[in-house]
Formats: sequence, C-alpha cells, structure tokens
Amino acid sequence: MGQELKFRVPLEGEEQSTTARAYVQRAWPQGSAKEVEELFAQGAVKVDGASLFKPDQVLPYEAEVEVEVGAGEEVYGLPEAEALLWGDGWVVVEKPVGLKGSIDPEDPMDPVLFLADMLGIAREGFTPVWEAPAGAGGPWLLATGQARAEALAGALAAGDVQSTWVAIVRRPLHATGVWEAEGAKVSYAVTMTWEGIAEVQLSVAFEKAPERGIYEGVLEALAQGGYPALGDVARGGFAVDGGVRLRLGALYGGEDFANSWPSLRSWRPSIPVCPTPQAFQKGVKSTSQVRKLEVSARSLEFLEAGKHPWVLRDKHTGSIEGMEPGAPVRLVGPRGPSGVYAVVDGTGEVVARYWGNEAEAAQKIDEEIALRVDEAVAKRGELYREIGSTDVFRVVHGEADGLPGVLVDQLGPAMRVTLTARCGEGLAPAVYEALGAHDPDVMILAVEHVRDVREAEGKLPQAQVVRRGGGYLKAGGRLVVKESGLKYWAEPWEGIDVGFFADQRANRLEAERRARPGQRWLNLFCHTGAFSVALARAGAKTVNVDLSKRYLRWLDENLELNGFGLEGHQNEAVDARDYLRRAVDDGEVFDGIIVDPPTAAAGSGAFWSVRKDYQALLAECFEALKPGGSMLVCRNDRKRSVGLRELVRAAAADAGRKLSEWKEAGPGPDYPQLKGFVEGDSFEGIWVRST
Repeated sequence: MGQELKFRVPLEGEEQSTTARAYVQRAWPQGSAKEVEELFAQGAVKVDGASLFKPDQVLPYEAEVEVEVGAGEEVYGLPEAEALLWGDGWVVVEKPVGLKGSIDPEDPMDPVLFLADMLGIAREGFTPVWEAPAGAGGPWLLATGQARAEALAGALAAGDVQSTWVAIVRRPLHATGVWEAEGAKVSYAVTMTWEGIAEVQLSVAFEKAPERGIYEGVLEALAQGGYPALGDVARGGFAVDGGVRLRLGALYGGEDFANSWPSLRSWRPSIPVCPTPQAFQKGVKSTSQVRKLEVSARSLEFLEAGKHPWVLRDKHTGSIEGMEPGAPVRLVGPRGPSGVYAVVDGTGEVVARYWGNEAEAAQKIDEEIALRVDEAVAKRGELYREIGSTDVFRVVHGEADGLPGVLVDQLGPAMRVTLTARCGEGLAPAVYEALGAHDPDVMILAVEHVRDVREAEGKLPQAQVVRRGGGYLKAGGRLVVKESGLKYWAEPWEGIDVGFFADQRANRLEAERRARPGQRWLNLFCHTGAFSVALARAGAKTVNVDLSKRYLRWLDENLELNGFGLEGHQNEAVDARDYLRRAVDDGEVFDGIIVDPPTAAAGSGAFWSVRKDYQALLAECFEALKPGGSMLVCRNDRKRSVGLRELVRAAAADAGRKLSEWKEAGPGPDYPQLKGFVEGDSFEGIWVRST
C-alpha cells in the first residue's frame, strides 16, 4: 500500500548542501537505495510541483517535496525502549525514534511484541493506546489488553485523562494562541525559541476520538492549523534529522496520572531550519558605531559622579526617536563627547540609563550582557551552594548588577525575569541566552512591569515562557519554593507579586532566632504569612492581619505545607489600623511584632499611605508590644523625606516608650544597593527592642 510523503526542505545554514536523494532517504528510511533511485528515474519525486530526475541536485530552502512511496523493508530487531511508568493494565515507555509505532499481532517478529517480552508482559492483547509513525519518539502509552487500550484512548479523547504535548514548529508570531483544525482545536504556548523555530506546549480538544489515536490526531491538527511539526514528512513538516518533533509532555487526571517528562537534549535540531522572522529580529547587538545622545551638564555630572544612574528628560536632552530601547549611546554634554555610555530607555521621563565608562562595553554590548549576568550569578554563589534548602532568591538586581531595567529571580525550578523599563526589553534576549548558558535545563518566565499595575486598567501583567529548558510548569499553576528549609507556595504566572518576598530572608531567620516557644507574635500586613511560618517553626503563636482573605487562606496552606497545624495561629481579615486600635483598647500585648506595610493601599475606611499614616500606626504598635519585646519595622517609600530611625524614634516617643536596641534589617546581599539610588532599593528595615 502506497504512502504519500509531503515535506519541506529546512534551512541548513549559510549554504544548502543536502541532495534531493538524501532528503527522500531521510523521509523514507524503510526504502532501499535502489528503490529511492527508481523513484527519481520514474519522475515520482516532485519538487515544487515539477518532477525531479536528478537525485544529486541540492535542494533550496523551503522547497516542497512530494512523493508516493511503497512499504519498503520492515525493520526488525530488539527495541531499546525504556519503561518510564507502570499502572493498572498500562505502561508508559520511552519510544525510540525508528521503532514502529503500531503492532501486527500476526507477525511473531514484530518489534513491539519483542518490547512486550522485554517488559515481562504477555504478548496477547499487548496494544498501543495510540499509533505513531516510526519517526516519532518520546513517552508512549501501551495497554496490556485491547479493551484497556480502548478505554484509555477514549478517556484521552474525552479529556477524562488530560494530556499535554510538546512540539517544535515554525515560530508563530504570538506567544500564545489557538490553531483551528477540522474537528479539533489546538491551544498553544511558546516555551522556547531558536531563531525561526519554536518549542510549543499544546493542549488539544477533539470533537470526537481521532481514528488513528491521539498522536496522529495532534499531528493532523497541527498541520491543518498551518504549523506542522518538524519531521512530520507526511503533512508538510520540515524534513529534519532525528524524527518527528512531537512528544507527550504530561499526563494527569483520571487513572491517577500525575506525571510529566522533559524533552531530551537531542530534541533541538542541529540546523537553523527557518530564519528568524523579521518581527523577532530584536535585541541589542554588537556594533562599532555607537550613536550619540545630547544631555545637559547636570545630567552628565550626576552620572560621572555616580550620584544617580538615570538620564531624566530636560530641555537640553536630545531625541531618542528611531533608537531601539536598550541600544548603547555615548553621552554628549555641552563641552562635547564624554566618556560615559548609557542605554536608551524611554520609560516615562527616563531617557537613558547608565551603562559604563568603557567604549568596548558599549560596542560589544551583547558580550557585556553575558559577562554581567555571569558576574551576578557568581555573586550568588553561596546561595546556589545552598539551593537544596533555599531555592528562591534574586539573581540579577537591575542597575546594582549593571543590567538596568532587568530583575531576575530564582524561583524553585524556574527563573522569572521582570522587565521594569523599556531598556530591559532590548537587553532581555541576551539576558535569556546568558541565563540558559548558566543552566541549560532552567525554565525561564518573563513578565513586563514597565507601567504601574494600578494604571493597567485592572489587568495584571501575565508571565510568558521564553525558554522551557528541561522543566515543566502548568500554565497558571503554582509551585513550591524553599527558604531556609521551609516550603512556601508561589504563583509565578500573574502579576508582579508571586506570593513570596525573598528580600526578607534574613529577617525571617532573625525573627525565628528571637522568638521563643509559646510566645505570641503579631504579623501586620502579613501577606501570605512567610514570617508566620518561620515563627511557627520556633514554636511561637501568631496573630496574622491582612485585608485579603485570599492571602490568609494562602498563609494557612503554607503552614500546612510544612506540617504545622493551624491551632495557635489566628487570622484577622481586617484593616491593620482597625485591629491595632481594638487590640490596644482591649489591653492585648505581644512578645513581638512584624510591621511590613505596602507603600499605599485601599483600607477598610481611609486610604493607607505609608508617608502619612505610618508614625501613628507604629505608636500603637509600641503600645501593644510587651516591655523587652522585639519589633521589625520595614518601609518601602522611594520619596521618603524622613529617615526610618527618626520615624521610629518619634513613634516610640508618642507611645511613651524607650528603645534599648537598634539593628539594621535591610535586604540580603542578593539585593545590592547603589548609594543615592532609592528607586532600586526593595525596602529599608530596623529591628528594635522596647523597654
């Protein structure tokens, strides 16, 4: 029985060198050399619609090849499949590329029957849950009986057992979307890109069960949607070495499936396949011609003296129109070109941000970005050595690490990049590449935070997967991170707040050191309760105050995640000011208090402003603090006019209390600070003890 092959020729590099014969042999490995020669002699091989009789002709990029082939020679031998997972009447194996993806129970030499022998399963009834071409590889579900296979296939098609698939396709223009096909809908999310191709995570909904099983159904849906999988030589995919780039990524739901499988390192093709689409040819690159930007004498003075790393727009500032965000520029003052280089920004009134004083660092900016990422990672070496107990911390801290507008956080098995300025968007591609070189298996998410969330019409920024690596995170799902041996839930996909502030790591350890079993601590503005979890390990009881009931539920989940009961931990979903007034009136006192308020927020009555309301709140905190008790006072106010010590001292005086201890309590070394650059500080903090 004949088979129609239809595929495209991939881009091999600077020059094409592969012959038509080699491509047909790649697409039809079952065919003998003689059979392939006969196809050309008969004019059966058509290239862009015309018969090709010269098998040694080198084919150009994207040429379309069509040919009808026969069955060829059956491949026999012992398969090298590896069992990945066992269940009730089924097994998942790692199918090698080249192993036939269907079974002939009448052929005693069938390689899939040999697979049953190797697994210790009876040949009779051993059945693939889905058929796959010989060129397919990856996790493959097989059943020990025909009825079991049909039941599993039906559960997959109906969605009772959910599956996630991973494919490599021509790079789509959008990071997420839906491809429509006859009888199917493919939801995709780009997880990694290489020039003109992309790895995509797929979820496919079928109107009815595909006739040849879910694998062939997904391939057909991709092709109909206009994005055939690489290696799918039956449906117009690029004919690459290494087989079909579609594999099962995860099974979950019914049958107690809860498993995911990363892609193999050989997954990525060794050739470009497609050129990078014009829409994605972005990111700063090395250049010998660094453009110039006129600035005022005052702006230049601030940068040269290290007083502040931003160039703010004034009447002397030149235009950045036509300049790409992140592109290097040499600053020119009233006296001519300076030795200061910046990167173009354009976020609000910020025209550019300081880059350095060396021409080479500007000219070879992509190499410089990689160097600065490496230096930032090296500075966190101690944290990486302790990653078994702490896997959530800041890796790159913007301007303080020489990468303006870019924040990078280690978040368990993933890295999350937050772009806080337009220049960061230009630097980002080189940052992603450098992070991937540091850890080839890491999954990288990116989220833009150029605009204030409050100005975004109620829509929180959404993180996108820019590099999948060897990891798997369900879109919209949660993950567990660890700090000092404790576990916490984090949500990496939506907004800027992932539910955990790693900059308070040292203060949580200090709170745990100060607390004693049976003590009662107050956690104001408690968020998701990370301080309360640390205090629980010390044996302390807590009262947790936050307006958000969702955060308080999250706090309980964090306690339970660590095996701590909820008894002794009281949650209050009220305005912190209202709770404190009531506590003071009722004569309640606490052994310790954590105060880490937002800069500004809606309250149950009046709006909260750290600048206007903090001193009065702290005075009431001192009234509720036992003599000898500890209090952590934190503040995040970039436009502060009063020092934190002065503010705390005034609040203590208002409450008639004296202070016996002061201890600085700022963020850890993974959040470095630049003198005079308060915009880059995450918070300031002080531990005090009251007499």
